[in-house]
Amino acid sequence: MASADEIWWDLPGPSRFARRIAEAALDPGRCVVGLSLPGAPVPGMFDAVGRILRDRSSRWVIQPGFPGGLSGRTPMKALAAAAGVDTVGLNRAADFVWHPELSEAVFLIEVVRPEDWPKWALFARAVEGELSRGGQFSTPSVILTAPRGRSPAETEAMLGRQPIRWHGSVSRLDTRLFVERIRPTVADDLLSRLATETIVELAGWDRVLASGLAVEDVGTQVYPLDALRALLPGWTRDHPSWDNALVDMWEGMPFPHTLSLMASGREDHRRIVETRLWSARTRVIFPFLEQLRHAYIRKYDRTLSRALPYEKPAGNSVKLLHRTVDLEISHIRKILHGHLGRDSDDAILLEAMNSLRHALAHVDRTDHQTITLASELWEDLAHTFPGECDGWDWPRCGQKLVVLVGPPGAGKSSWARANHPAEDIVSSDAIRKELYGDETFQGDPVPVFMRLRRMVTDRLAAGRSAVVDATNLKRDDRVANALLAPPDIAVQYVVIDRAFADKRRDGGWRNERGIIEKLGAQFDEALLDILAGDGIPNIEVVVPPLGGASVVEETAARLRAGMTAAA
Repeated sequence: MASADEIWWDLPGPSRFARRIAEAALDPGRCVVGLSLPGAPVPGMFDAVGRILRDRSSRWVIQPGFPGGLSGRTPMKALAAAAGVDTVGLNRAADFVWHPELSEAVFLIEVVRPEDWPKWALFARAVEGELSRGGQFSTPSVILTAPRGRSPAETEAMLGRQPIRWHGSVSRLDTRLFVERIRPTVADDLLSRLATETIVELAGWDRVLASGLAVEDVGTQVYPLDALRALLPGWTRDHPSWDNALVDMWEGMPFPHTLSLMASGREDHRRIVETRLWSARTRVIFPFLEQLRHAYIRKYDRTLSRALPYEKPAGNSVKLLHRTVDLEISHIRKILHGHLGRDSDDAILLEAMNSLRHALAHVDRTDHQTITLASELWEDLAHTFPGECDGWDWPRCGQKLVVLVGPPGAGKSSWARANHPAEDIVSSDAIRKELYGDETFQGDPVPVFMRLRRMVTDRLAAGRSAVVDATNLKRDDRVANALLAPPDIAVQYVVIDRAFADKRRDGGWRNERGIIEKLGAQFDEALLDILAGDGIPNIEVVVPPLGGASVVEETAARLRAGMTAAA
């Protein structure tokens, strides 16, 4: 398993910085390369640079610690000794630069003591001056970290070259990748995504804080302030700065360390920490709520459409919303309040969504239980919502969707039973009888067609064909059913009718309610659109070669003639 150092230096930002150092070390035009780093050493940096140098070259990588400093030696003698080279006669810059035993050496010096810094600066200028004279051998490279408290401008002045700056080398992407790789378990549910984003937002560029939060339980990761406060007694109260490694650039802005802000006790610093928590929630919860808002609009489009235009209060006036897509979560909740059972999962989820939306909009602390509830309910309910790209995971087994179209009594059910297996037929009358105990019940059709469409998609998703046995006289109903299938799955409108006298003869209870006449006229009015497949490219229109075929063709011809005469 990779160590935290290996994971960190494999990230885009840190690995890019390590490559810059390695490339500078291999540059034949440079002998000394200065680094400007935050006050504290960056763990594992030179190990990463060393790996890159060994992979790309045959250079000899040496990492002298010099924990006690130069101890009275010159930098060139100290370096030569670290390489195991005899230091006798090593007195001038030329002796070091052109020494044959040092020509392939790369020295990586992580810590330079402040009192030794002037000596290193003189050494750097001397060897760079010697290098500019040219020679016949390759030369050693020295990667030198400026001591704490030296600004990049001062380092450049001392060494004569601009240093390579760590400044802002870690991005949000780096921190997120690091957290996701070191967290013991990472899931895709709302709570897990929020935990990751909260760690990222609070840790910023600091991998140590990110590592500490990553091993906590999810509840602590989502609400980490108590855990962070427990660390404050041993935390420095120094004002955050680059020099003490408590500030770095992150996402293009100076990012003070979260613990340093909390330790200061200042009100403005406390608000910054709270804003970071709020920012993490908005990055995760707002997109989640928007996803659910559109999912509810798709799922309950018919019911929501009936409430249009919707009156939205706007100050002292009212704004009319004419499209379902403009409805907000609170509007959807109010419209569906009477439609959904009070204790239904949909109603509870909408309530949780509304609560989260209100808390975020007013920068309030979002309740952990509400987030957990919304996350778990969505996991349970997601499969009941129509997808934005339906059927992406369905097998393609040659299944097709057959949508029967015709007035009551036309013979649709008989044709379906004669031409398709009974298990492929989904009948609105059968569902109505199951729900209400009577197929003639003319109550709210929404539950009937919700179940019908769910049964149709279940069949298509299993690789089976599905036959929709309903009148489908309204264009919206036909199109809603036809669009249950993705464009690459065949859809047929099977258009069926028979003579009016035959429908009256067999009409039964429908005759008593005038349904034969009323819906027959509705069918006639819609027939030309039906025969055109409602303009949907993957719909094939089929008129079975029965006695009804001539009825459909005669009706269509009469409609066309009437349109021509009117024109």
